[in-house]
Amino acid sequence: MARSTARKRALNTLYEADEKSQDILSLLDERIAHPGAQTPLPDYAIEIVKGVAEHRRQIDMTLDEHSTGWKVRRMGVVDRNILRIAAWEILFNDDVPDKVAIDEALALAKTLCDDDSPAFIHGLLSAVCTAKNAAPAPESVAEEADEESSDSDAAASEPTDEGDVSDSPDSSGASGMPGAPDSSDSAAPGITATNRVRTVLFECLFNHLADERVESLFTILGFEHDFDCYTIAGYPARSAARTAKEIEKIVADFGGMCLTAKRPIGNSTAVVALIRPVGAATPEIICNTIAPSFAADRPIALGPQRTGADGAMRSIQATLYCLQAAPALAATVQPLPRPLRTDDALPERALIGDADARDELVRVVYGSLTAAGPDDPTLLTVSTFLKFGGSLETTAKELNVHPNTIRYRLKRAAESTGWDATDPREAYVLITAIALGRVAEA
Repeated sequence: MARSTARKRALNTLYEADEKSQDILSLLDERIAHPGAQTPLPDYAIEIVKGVAEHRRQIDMTLDEHSTGWKVRRMGVVDRNILRIAAWEILFNDDVPDKVAIDEALALAKTLCDDDSPAFIHGLLSAVCTAKNAAPAPESVAEEADEESSDSDAAASEPTDEGDVSDSPDSSGASGMPGAPDSSDSAAPGITATNRVRTVLFECLFNHLADERVESLFTILGFEHDFDCYTIAGYPARSAARTAKEIEKIVADFGGMCLTAKRPIGNSTAVVALIRPVGAATPEIICNTIAPSFAADRPIALGPQRTGADGAMRSIQATLYCLQAAPALAATVQPLPRPLRTDDALPERALIGDADARDELVRVVYGSLTAAGPDDPTLLTVSTFLKFGGSLETTAKELNVHPNTIRYRLKRAAESTGWDATDPREAYVLITAIALGRVAEA
């Protein structure tokens, strides 16, 4: 496995330990013993994590010494762990050229961190490299560090000329990240690192991306391994920010996890909530509880429950297409269900380009009608019934069978497809599925 991938996996582990305030090596042992749905940690990722754990004190002291703006404990969680990995490679791994260590750190920062972070990280690591080439070996530095007084940490907490106030009561920050600066430090590189990760994640999901990089972003945000999830999307009753905050709180109160994002749909902005269920609260219960946060006169879309990064992407896409399709659905279905399940809008979603809806109509619905083979009369019966406007007598006459036979075949078709040809709305679903299926077979 490429070392770039190993660095990402190491970063995931270090980030998780930092966020949970858990011992790095104990968490590493857990990930080695129980990798879950992920591939086992690469050997080099394990080497990095162990190296950072062993030398973290010295690494942090070195970074603090050369940082011109922010101490390690005041940096964003992602930023400081990227720096720790690169510093370990520069100081303790002679197999990795300094330039490579810096370039790899910048690649991670450009993907996961705030816009200002790459420049900050590049400058700090360059200073570390310069000092390394002109300073004693790391072992000598470590010996000097061991000779420092036991109250050095307390001294470090005192205000400095750089205005270090990280130990004030509000130093945790609104983000909840360990060591995050307070609101007065809003210009700190990486202060919005977690938001940045979330933004990048949703941009990937909105653009139909769900590869291993997206899986890594999920892991960083606490959605680990083969997580289950579903999506709720709608238009905010007030501001998008307030609606998102309300949803996140409600889901947390139920014991679940929630990531939210805004997404333009036409001239409006929707709030999308990706929810990882925990406990007994069903999607319907969550949906009904958060409904007041959405506009009462506009639809709420409830996506299917899926697994993993790919499942999350598909659930999100289904809800977004469902909201887009809702005006067309409203022309034939009154009132619209609240919430509106994505399966309720299959034909409309297919018409506006939803490949998953099209696939379900062809593979599941049309496939059920043709599953028994070409000699089975189910497809012919349903299509003829729909062709003649739902007339049993005309269909029976056309097929030269008794009307009761048509009733029996339609009932069997409804059981196999889940859609009843005698219902006007469900008949439209069947018409669309048959049309798409025949096009696919042509």
